[in-house]
Amino acid sequence: MAKSMRLSGGGRFAALKEKLRRRGVRNPAALAAEIGRGTYGKKRFQEMAAEGRRRAAAERKRAAAKAAAARSRKAKAAKKKKGK
Repeated sequence: MAKSMRLSGGGRFAALKEKLRRRGVRNPAALAAEIGRGTYGKKRFQEMAAEGRRRAAAERKRAAAKAAAARSRKAKAAKKKKGK
């Protein structure tokens, strides 16, 4: 899933990292984080980062559950086909 451009969505951070990378910055993620901390302050920036990590973990969990369900359906179909 694409990153959201809303605040705490990760898209703005990713876009800034890419822009800095194109300008030849050696460590664009570190510079983007420093810029974010300067803009939002340490506390708010850390809150947004934590929110993004929680959202990403939930997304990974949903994807894993979806993949497990697909494997289960596939196994049931194979078992049914084998039983014929």
